[in-house]
Amino acid sequence: MAKVLVALTTSLDGYIAGPNDSNELPLGEGGEALFEWFFNGDTPSRHDDQFKLSKRSAEVFDAGIDSCGAVVTGRRTYDIAGAWGGDGPVPGLPLFVLTHRVPAQVPQTSVPYTFVTDGIESAIEQAKAVAGDKYVALTGSQAAQQCLRAGLLDEIQLSVMPLLLGGGVRLFDHIGGPVRLETISVVDAPGVTHLHYRVTGR
Repeated sequence: MAKVLVALTTSLDGYIAGPNDSNELPLGEGGEALFEWFFNGDTPSRHDDQFKLSKRSAEVFDAGIDSCGAVVTGRRTYDIAGAWGGDGPVPGLPLFVLTHRVPAQVPQTSVPYTFVTDGIESAIEQAKAVAGDKYVALTGSQAAQQCLRAGLLDEIQLSVMPLLLGGGVRLFDHIGGPVRLETISVVDAPGVTHLHYRVTGR
């Protein structure tokens, strides 16, 4: 059965976007620096050859994409990302969007988009049904926080940049108390550290 994973890039102080993120500035002020590790090497990703990563980062990134079968996100992330132009945050994977109301207009999509209005449990159940034995990946802070509060998150994979943003969108606000983690792996790559944890309980 599919497990639920959040895999995102963060600053050392825990932000996934800088202050004042918007449609015009999706990563907020200074947030572009979070993704410098996508372009600091000479190894192209097997999934997107515009990325030139270090060898270690390319291995982590490609293995992560290979292991995912569906994506769940929140409506705010969906809106700020401009619906990813209809291709989804991970090209080729079905997307489930948590929302209180379905958008009046949805772009033509290359992958299935499903708008879930009855809560995180339903979104995860639907995503698991299509993910098979692969991961359900969460993108954006809202989906991750809701899954943690509901006890639905199995693993956390963070690519931590040596950067302090000082404000913006924090990944792990409002999680409902302490969460115990067990280390799965630590990969020290040029310009970024990839951390992978298993959620073990509260």
